[in-house]
Amino acid sequence: MSEKRKNSTKFKHVKRVLVYPLKKFVQTNSLSGNLLLLALVMGLVWANSDYQHQYHILWHETYAGITLGEYSLNMNLHHWINDGLMTIFFFLVGLEIKRELLVGELSVARKALFPVAAAFGGMMAPAIVFLLFQSAGSETIRGWAIPTATDIAFAIGILSLLGNRVPIALKVFLTALAIVDDIGAILLIGIFYSAAPSWGYLSLAIIIVAIMFCLNRAGVRNLLFYQILSVILWFVVLSSGVHATLAGVVAAFTIPVQGKISKKSAAKKSSKLADQLNDLSTSPKEVLGDAMYHSVLSQMSNLYKQAGTPLQRMEHRIHSLVSYFILPLFALANSGITIDPKMIGGVLDALSLGIIFGLCIGKPIGIVTICWVLEKLNFAERPDNISWQQLWASGCFAGIGFTMSIFIAGLAFDNAFFLNQSKLSIIIASFFSTILGTVLLLSSKDKVES
Repeated sequence: MSEKRKNSTKFKHVKRVLVYPLKKFVQTNSLSGNLLLLALVMGLVWANSDYQHQYHILWHETYAGITLGEYSLNMNLHHWINDGLMTIFFFLVGLEIKRELLVGELSVARKALFPVAAAFGGMMAPAIVFLLFQSAGSETIRGWAIPTATDIAFAIGILSLLGNRVPIALKVFLTALAIVDDIGAILLIGIFYSAAPSWGYLSLAIIIVAIMFCLNRAGVRNLLFYQILSVILWFVVLSSGVHATLAGVVAAFTIPVQGKISKKSAAKKSSKLADQLNDLSTSPKEVLGDAMYHSVLSQMSNLYKQAGTPLQRMEHRIHSLVSYFILPLFALANSGITIDPKMIGGVLDALSLGIIFGLCIGKPIGIVTICWVLEKLNFAERPDNISWQQLWASGCFAGIGFTMSIFIAGLAFDNAFFLNQSKLSIIIASFFSTILGTVLLLSSKDKVES
């Protein structure tokens, strides 16, 4: 093989391994962000139309349940979405966190320090800003964690709409930051927004997790076992009083990351199958009636299951379900705020101002300040091809807190007025964060390198 051909092959391999996954991730989250926006608008319009009563009946007064012997679980649709389907979302988040910790942006300490520290600053500053607006002893203080969250689907969706004005490095940085942000949000939910646990159920949950880790260590790669145990774990955690969605994150960390066969063995088998496929390509038989051709294709499919990691297979399997169904459904069921004059006037209340300023101002200040300190102290280097103005823009985009912020608001407040006021404030803040980030990015004169 000539040197030129070798380099071409190597380039294609690098492109396939590094560029295509990121491109697919960005495209998926772009569409997911658009669907979230559509669901948000639909929920708002529906809740403020002549059919607003039907909206609230559907989500809050329609119940569904499961009965197994003496155990019965009966919840309204809103509860099923927030505590049930959103567990699958948190499971996907857990898979992404595990992958990033092992082989991604968070796997190398010096590379990870920048987004990790940025996420820490991006959570601390909004919380502080929020608390500055609240009165001591006020019930609204429970909402301090609402402006700490970032919605990666919305943020990446907006960045994708801006096209080549956004450097790849900025997307990678914002993605890594949002993943660390998710870790922080998960910890906040577990520590501050879960009820006092039932130790009996919690002990049972620990046993189930231990069994799942043992299966992993024993080399069990059949995902069906993990799926069944994950459902049981969800039910036990829900019964324990700890927020059920945390079961998704914990279960994700038990999913194996090693395939059944080595890369070398997979390469030999794939080469043999490729030769067979090449021989069959000259066959006069139609594809539909060529049994041998389909047999080889089936063996190739099975080879991926053997050589690929269960974690990646699981991630690919549920990514579309989460992006195109669960998150839009969550947005539709949670964005239906019936807006009245009292609520409009409430935008200037302490709760709303704390959320809006926390997301719009606290997020970018917290992210950029800690990044500036790290660089000045020479503890970490700013990612290549990202200027300070672009970093400010990414801080603003991190202020798009829709999904996770609304989720935390639902945990923080039982009071319907506070909850709706929080949701409206989150939407307003996310809108202004998008505008600020877009203006900063488009006005940047820094060269974008792809």
